[in-house]
Amino acid sequence: MILKSNKSALEKAVDYLSIRDYSVKQLRDKLYRCSYDEQEINEALEKLKARHYLDDAQLCARQAQVYLREERYSIKALQFKLLAKGFSSEIVNNCLTADFTEYEKRAVIKILPSRLRKTTDREKNMQYLYRKGFSVASIRYGIDKLLKEE
Repeated sequence: MILKSNKSALEKAVDYLSIRDYSVKQLRDKLYRCSYDEQEINEALEKLKARHYLDDAQLCARQAQVYLREERYSIKALQFKLLAKGFSSEIVNNCLTADFTEYEKRAVIKILPSRLRKTTDREKNMQYLYRKGFSVASIRYGIDKLLKEE
């Protein structure tokens, strides 16, 4: 446990936010680990929300865009990553409302070449991608496209 410093929870939260963005849950957990009491943490978080320093919806949308640009994750995996960062399921669902079938197809095509170097067994590759959360249609599309090119 970290010892409480002379700074208030609000000052400590601003220090954390000056380094990088945090979700409300992440910041609450960090302040709790610094031994601030629950009431002081809640007051600090409310002030930060009122001043728009904390906005989970905006941060979730930015994080989702970063993950989508990488094209390495299925939509299910993306949802789990955002939920693990402390965003509510409602906020995550609002961030990911578009139709992502084309995105998943591109992601499968981007991931598969490295897998095909290890094994060309169609079933093993399909199982791997399915475990990663990709839809069956996207997996079949990607495997068919890449195997036809070879």
